[in-house]
Amino acid sequence: MRVSSRRIMLALIFWLICFLLLPPLLTSASPTQTHPDQQLRLPSADYLLGTDYLGRDIWSRLLYGGQNTLLQAGLSTFIAMTIGSALGIVSAISRSIVDRLLVALINAMLAIPGLLLALVLLTLLGRGSGALIAAIGITQIAPVALIVRTATQQVLLTDYMLASYAMGATSWHRVRVHVLRMLTPLLLTYGLVVFGYAIMNGAALAFLGFQSPGTADWGVMLAEARNSFRLTPWPALPPGLAIIVTMMLLNRIVTQRDKHTNG
Repeated sequence: MRVSSRRIMLALIFWLICFLLLPPLLTSASPTQTHPDQQLRLPSADYLLGTDYLGRDIWSRLLYGGQNTLLQAGLSTFIAMTIGSALGIVSAISRSIVDRLLVALINAMLAIPGLLLALVLLTLLGRGSGALIAAIGITQIAPVALIVRTATQQVLLTDYMLASYAMGATSWHRVRVHVLRMLTPLLLTYGLVVFGYAIMNGAALAFLGFQSPGTADWGVMLAEARNSFRLTPWPALPPGLAIIVTMMLLNRIVTQRDKHTNG
């Protein structure tokens, strides 16, 4: 049975709200409090998802870790979309030297793999949530700028944009009134793509040790689960499944929007 885009969107919103807004309401346990006498407990009434190798409540860490992971991804997406969109639009409406300089900058950033660039930035910035947000956001500025620049150039060649230019409208008026309105569906769709990228790469970088140790974060939870995986693999399952479900919902929404746009 085919699931509508609206239902998928509602499911994603409900999923995100559970992690972003409801952790204090869904658990009273601290995500960082250790209990040496409760290490690696199986799921029970006291510990819904069991405990990890330090005796911390996995359910609490999953909820607060989701809050941290998703907020980081959202802020990284905001950085990438705002700066990238601004660069793309400015490049598209500019002439000669400004456009060439911005295109050279965008191509230079695209020449470096995103994960490698993030690793370089984290080497300079150190580890922690702030460094991760900045590194992931910066790596996505160039792809966003390139897509927005191309889309803006196409919009500028439409008949109504040429008519607006003939009537004496300034470049910024055309951008504010026409270009941004036409680019909104594209920005929303690609913003979801960047958001998914930020979740995956944020978790990967946290897994590699670029997040502060002990932080409630899905990537950190996966990294810490290695300490006891052969003995008790269940501490790795909740954060892994949470990432998979989030990515599946995002991919379904992007696919549905693409089909709707192309159809």
